[in-house]
Order: sequence, then structure tokens, then C-alpha cells
Amino acid sequence: MSQENVAVVRALLEAFNKGDVDAMLGLATDDVDVRPPSHLLDGIVFRGYAGTRAWMERTAETWRELEVVSAQLLGTVGEHVVMAQDVRSTGHDSGAPVEHRYIYVYTLRDGKVAAAIAYPGEAEALDAVGLRE
Repeated sequence: MSQENVAVVRALLEAFNKGDVDAMLGLATDDVDVRPPSHLLDGIVFRGYAGTRAWMERTAETWRELEVVSAQLLGTVGEHVVMAQDVRSTGHDSGAPVEHRYIYVYTLRDGKVAAAIAYPGEAEALDAVGLRE
């Protein structure tokens, strides 16, 4: 099951990079819980299909370009996939290039992403799913 889960997450990231929200939603549960890196600062959580669309709109307002350029698998356990994502972006208004790394835990249910939660670091993400001793 873990390889199938990893494949779903990679397909989701590919759809994200293409800006294909409908394809993203096809890979997610209707109650998907999205907590992007910004939630670590503002606490805003995006839920369901409407929430995912709102998050993508917010992303487009903040970033002129945003692309996951690398996604490194850090581990899987049960229905969880832990992945480091290197992201390249360009500020919408400033035009400033930004490169950053985020650590996400994806939780799958019935072959679809039910949650995508960003963590401040690898240790916290691995702890969240019990992969770090």
C-alpha cells in the first residue's frame, strides 16, 4: 500500500505544478485537510474542495510562480507519507525569487489524500507519524 500512496502524492504534486486544481481534487477526499506552511504562522486551515480552491487562489495571489522542484520521500508508515519538498517561487508583487524546503505529512484514506500538513522541520514530521525514535 505505501508505494501506491507515494504514487498518489507524486501525482498530486504533478497536478499542483500544472495548476490543475480539478486533477488535485480528483486525488483528494472531499473533506481533505490542507495545512500549508503558512498555517504555521497564521493558523489558517483549508478544508474540503472549496478550501483547496481557496488555498490555490491565495497561492496565486502571493506567488507569480510556484513549483515543487524536488520531492524526497523521507518515510512511510501506515497511511502516512512523509516528504521533503524543495520549492522554487517568485513573489507576485516583488518578483523576488525564493527557494525553500518544506516537510509535509500526507495522510491517505481509500487511495486519496485526506490531509496534507506542513511541519516546521523533518524531526517534527517524523515524530507526528512515529517514525523517529
